[in-house]
Amino acid sequence: MKFAKCAIVLILGLASATGGVSTTKSNLQQERIEVSVRLRVVNLRGLVVDPHNDPVAGSHVQVFKNIKNRVNGKSVWEQGPEVSSTRANDRSAFLFRRIPAGRYRVLFSMNGFDQMYYSNILVNPKGRHGWLHIEMKLAT
Repeated sequence: MKFAKCAIVLILGLASATGGVSTTKSNLQQERIEVSVRLRVVNLRGLVVDPHNDPVAGSHVQVFKNIKNRVNGKSVWEQGPEVSSTRANDRSAFLFRRIPAGRYRVLFSMNGFDQMYYSNILVNPKGRHGWLHIEMKLAT
């Protein structure tokens, strides 16, 4: 398994080229976008922006533990309990310190935007220091 050897910068286009992306529509015409990536980081931190790269201040960021279960004889990662949550500041930055080592899933949400899930994020003291660059898609 290879991990990034430089700062972590992700946008939806990059993530869709490297991992599984799935979308589902809710009855509110918001999509739920799931991005499966393999990242190893020390702290969960980053910026949340709109399609024009403008800050999405106040966006809600939730961190969930990933739990390994067996389904039909195969190991699968499923969303576990919420570990922490915060709001992006006025410059759209967020930071989670002291998250225990392990696998996590992060949900980004804000009124007027589709929800973004990033899964398979590994928090590890030997990981890289980098920023997630989350580009949220406008709801239609």
